[in-house]
This record gives sequence, C-alpha cells and structure tokens, in this order.
Amino acid sequence: MIDESDLAEVWVRLSRSHDSSFTTAAFVLAALLISIAVIKVYEQLQCYESAHKALAAQNISRAPSGNPFAADAPWKREDLHRVGQNDCEKLGGIFYFRILWFNCVQISDPWLLHEVLAVAGRRPDLIDKPRGFPLPVYDCFDRGTSYPPQPCLISAKSADPWHKVVRRGVSPAFSPENIRNSFDAILEIAERLGDRLLEHGPDQGIDIDGALQCESFDVIGRIGFNHDFRATEDLSGPGAANCRTIKEGCAIGVNDMRNPVRPLLRSVPFLPEAWTHRRKVARVQRQLLGMLHSLAREVCSRGARDLAQDASIGNHLMHLHRQARAPLPFTRMWSELSIFFMAGMETTAHAITWALYLISQHPEVESRILEELDGAGLLMSAQRPSPRKLARDDVACPQQLPYLKAALKEAQRMYSVAPLVVRKALQDVRIRQYTIPRGTAMILHLFAMHNTSANFERHAEFLPERWLEADAETARPIPGTSSTGKAADQKVKRFLPFLSGSRSCIGMSLAQLNYTTAVASLLSRFSFRLAEDMGGPTGVRAKEVYFVTIQPKEKLNMHVQSRGPAPQQEELHEASKGEPLTPQLWGRSLSL
Repeated sequence: MIDESDLAEVWVRLSRSHDSSFTTAAFVLAALLISIAVIKVYEQLQCYESAHKALAAQNISRAPSGNPFAADAPWKREDLHRVGQNDCEKLGGIFYFRILWFNCVQISDPWLLHEVLAVAGRRPDLIDKPRGFPLPVYDCFDRGTSYPPQPCLISAKSADPWHKVVRRGVSPAFSPENIRNSFDAILEIAERLGDRLLEHGPDQGIDIDGALQCESFDVIGRIGFNHDFRATEDLSGPGAANCRTIKEGCAIGVNDMRNPVRPLLRSVPFLPEAWTHRRKVARVQRQLLGMLHSLAREVCSRGARDLAQDASIGNHLMHLHRQARAPLPFTRMWSELSIFFMAGMETTAHAITWALYLISQHPEVESRILEELDGAGLLMSAQRPSPRKLARDDVACPQQLPYLKAALKEAQRMYSVAPLVVRKALQDVRIRQYTIPRGTAMILHLFAMHNTSANFERHAEFLPERWLEADAETARPIPGTSSTGKAADQKVKRFLPFLSGSRSCIGMSLAQLNYTTAVASLLSRFSFRLAEDMGGPTGVRAKEVYFVTIQPKEKLNMHVQSRGPAPQQEELHEASKGEPLTPQLWGRSLSL
C-alpha cells in the first residue's frame, strides 16, 4: 500500500524532472491522491453506516437530528442541555442521533453511565476522549491554552504520557489538608467581593454572575499560583478585564466546538468568517494567550520551591521533573496552567450564581438557611451588626450548616454546571446489555441524569431536603445484577457533578470549599433579588446557554440588599473612592 512518504518522494522526483511527461505524471499522481482520499472517505462512511445499523438492531431509540445545515439544528442550539434533557425524558436513558453520517449515543441512565466511565478508566484503548474531525470537542481547549497548541489535563487522551504524570503530580495540591489551609484566603476574597457589593448598593441591579467570576478568578490565581489579580478589589479594573478575557476566549472555543468546519472557513481569506476571525477572534486569543503566557513565565521564574512552604498548583507543576525525570516542557506548562484557570473560574462562579438565584426564588428555602446561619451566630442583622466570622469548621465539617449545604447540592443538581462529557468508542465495546460500535461518540449527559423523572422524583422542584435523606446520591437498584444477586448490594451514584473515576474533576475539593464559603459569607450579609430587566424566572430560563458550562447568556442582574443597619452601608459608601460601579459589569457578546 502506498503511504504518504512514498507519495511525497514521487512528487519531489517529478518536480526536479525536466522531462516533457512531467505534466502527465503530475495529473496521474493527483488522480492517485484523490482516489486514495475517496476510498478512505467511502470506507469511513461504510463504517458509520454499519454502526448505525448495529445501534438500530439493538432497539435503541433514535432522536430526530433536524437539518444539519440549519442554524437551529439540535446540536448547534445554545440550550443544548435542555434539548438533551427533553429527549431523555421522551426516549429514555439511552438513545442515539446522527450528525450527518456520524453516530452519537446519548446516555443519562446512571448504570450505563457508570459503566462507560469504569471501562474508560480500565481500558483507554476501548474508550477515550475524541480528538480531531468530526468531533473536535477537546481540540478547542488546546488552541485556547497555549501556542503552539498543546493538550492539557482536560483535553489529553488517557494514553498521553504526560497526562498521568501531571495529574499525579498536582494531586497533592488538592489534598484535604492543603485545601483546608486555603480557607482564610478564600474567605478574604469572598469578603472583598462583599465589600464591593455593599458599595454598589441595592438600587441598581448588578451582574452577579460577572462579579462571581471575578471572585473565582482571584481564588484560582491566589490558591493555584500565588498571584492575586485583585479582580474583586475593583470590578471594572484591570484584574476584572483579565477575567473577561478568559471568558471571551472560552466563548471562541465553544463556537469552534459547535461547528467543526469553522476553522477551515477561516483559511479562505474572502469569506466573512475569515474577516470576523481577524478582527475579533485573533485579538481575544492574543490577549488570552499573552496573559496566561506571562503567568506561566512568572511561575517558571520562581523555580521549584519547597512544597512545605508553597503547596500551590504552580509549584507542584514545577516539581514534575522528579516523576517524569525531565522538566515539563514550557508549552505544556502553559497549557496546564491555562486550563486550571479556565475550568476553575467558569464552573465555580456559575455554580455560585445559580445557587444564589435559586435560593432567591424560594423564600421558604432562604428562610430556613437564614435560621441556620442565625443559630450559628453568622447572620448579620440590625440587632447583630457584627456577627461571628465564618470559620473553617463551619464549611468543612459536615455537621455544620447542613441545610445550606443541601441547598448547594440541590442547586448543583438542577444546574449541573458542566452538563456534558464526551467519549468515543475506539473499538466495539460492551456496556452492560448494549454494544457500542467502533467510532461512535458517547455523550454522557449529566444534566439529563440529574433532571429527569427516571432518576429523581419531583425533579423540576428545588428541594434541598432531599439531600438530608440517607443514600440520596444513590440510583435506584436493578434487581439481579449485583455480585451477590441482591438488589440492596448495588450502589451506583445518580449525582455526579464532578464526574467519577480516573478523569473526575481534580479540583473538586477546592471548588466545594470556594462555593460553600462564598455562599455562606454572602448570604449572611446580603439578600439577593432578581432584577426586573431579567424578565422573572421565565426570562432567566430563556437566557440559559450551554457554553461548556451552563450560564446566563449575557448577565444575571440582581439587586443586592445589605442585612445590616443602613448607616453602615452609607459610611462605607462615603469611604469608597466615589467612583460608582457600572450596574452591567459584564454585558458581553458570546457570539464571536
């Protein structure tokens, strides 16, 4: 069989030849190349068609795909998470659909989902992350994290030699002890944000999602890399501008993810896509990569310091040469550092936003949380203008503030911030009673698993008390399939906000500490009410978008009212610099 090196050698020889038959030979070579390409495409199409027939033969339901070239095709829609939820409610915990000729199996059944993750952990040669066309889901992360593009902890295949080294190397940075030691810094940042909200006052709405992204940005910078961007010190200052740059960069990656042809269109200079890329996208990418490049240089310039003195993510990355017997290449360091910022900032900030929003829409839940905070001496009021300061044990100890933590868990269920995980069958693979054909994409729909009646009773209701029951995270058992044959022995989780297995979220402990600390701190000082310009709950629902995370499309404006005595707020206003905060801090377009 002729390979690419043979064809290249033939072409070089022909190009050096002055024989009159050169033109004829060139046409022959071109025809040969086209023939090989056509054969490969035909073989791939046959493979996809065979997989389609295999899925249909197993009585797996098929969802309508719509017109793949239309702007409102299901897989292009901004509310993709709701589309998948509705399809799961109609078709069950497993079904498939086609994007052109490509087959995608969507799974929300906890048992099947657990099996996919388990097999992927044991056998990455059978199931791994998809790369390249026609499913460049994770390639987009590479282009937004370093140049030249490099894989990172999220995008790398499990077989990547650096993946295990990096994950094992930074894991101690997220140990329970190290994360507990981060509490004081996280609380300081949350209180700093609270001071900005107090200065802003209750009269005008403020984009609480944008403000909370500044909070998460500062936490990642401080805890992860010993760098305080001080975005929460001035919500319209340079730190907040850096935070917005990351947000805009993420939006670009998602647009590429939704339309795999988009990068190809940019290469044709006379198409509008190319002009858009040059004017907007290239500018944002330069700013994003430049900012993160500078931070990577800063981390590298410090060198590998004593881990007992500096337990940050950055310092653990600098110590990887001990495990790999070679230093982490700078571009890979750049990529890994970037993804910690992007993933950590986006997910945690939106989780806090949705929690505050849901609590504000359910007065009975808020009342019970306030009663709990008051009982712990944490609630600010006219009678208690200086409440007890939030302590580490309030957040870390499961027995403390149980209802508040249940409300946070319920918010994570209803708004699974990272709702979709994609894997690809590299070979025919058995998943319980189903065989997933080679080349098929598997969409693990965590949002649908958390928000369908098959897995949760009264799934559309915000009910924190459901998490106060024993085994609340466990799926209903399926009799007769456990090792002992007893249904009671089967325990599979139906609640996976951080995934599970070898590719679970490595930053889970930091995220949990951050959002619990932030919500407890903010609710003890403020009440939050949805601004009228959001159009009520219906308007908020209509403006949900899936951009890797579930988030408000442009903003989520809320009025923030201090629980303390009014004079305190006026005094703090007078002590400020006199520069009012813009109510719409983060109004932005995500359609770059």
